[in-house]
Amino acid sequence: MTTVQMLEWFDILEDKSASVYFTEAEKLAFLNNACLEFVGQFLPEGEEGDNFEVDSNIEQKIGTLIWESNPLTMSASGVITRAALRTDIRTISGDATCELFKIGAIEFKKSGRKIQCKVLRHNDKAAFEENYFKRPSYTTPKHLHQNNNIQFRPVDTLAEVYITVIKTPKILTSSAVDTDLPIDTHNEVVAIALEFAGYASREEMLTQIVKSIK
Repeated sequence: MTTVQMLEWFDILEDKSASVYFTEAEKLAFLNNACLEFVGQFLPEGEEGDNFEVDSNIEQKIGTLIWESNPLTMSASGVITRAALRTDIRTISGDATCELFKIGAIEFKKSGRKIQCKVLRHNDKAAFEENYFKRPSYTTPKHLHQNNNIQFRPVDTLAEVYITVIKTPKILTSSAVDTDLPIDTHNEVVAIALEFAGYASREEMLTQIVKSIK
């Protein structure tokens, strides 16, 4: 379903409820926010890159948004920036406007085999680094989220780092853009957009009531 088709379907359903008039820009804002709301329903809570599992339901609903990066390398200080990751995902997904919704998994490739890189939580950082049995090593690497960077421990500039991400849905514009969400989710997205429109309609009606009282 293209943007034009989604707008037409939105208009049909919205008109049936006798809602207030919305401009195309407002309807596009409803639809784009509905896409984000829809995707967020299927993402588990918890730290980024920590035990993200893709079951059949997630695959069916948002599988088109899940991408694995090209092999990335960390800097001499053990950092991969989110900007570099975002640029890579934009290139391989063909979506020049996407952002990183959530990092799903991080893996190191060493000596031909991939090793899961688990998250190192800030509250546990000092304890992990002091504990010989838990300290990050080349066989048990850890990653730490810092501002706009992903910090890795230990530092290994020769390791290939693969990062699986859930990108944001393609931004819908007034042209006939094809949304990259699976086709069977489009009605659900429009339904969420209509909910947002309903909230806006009620606010508009309340405003008019207040004005009439004054």
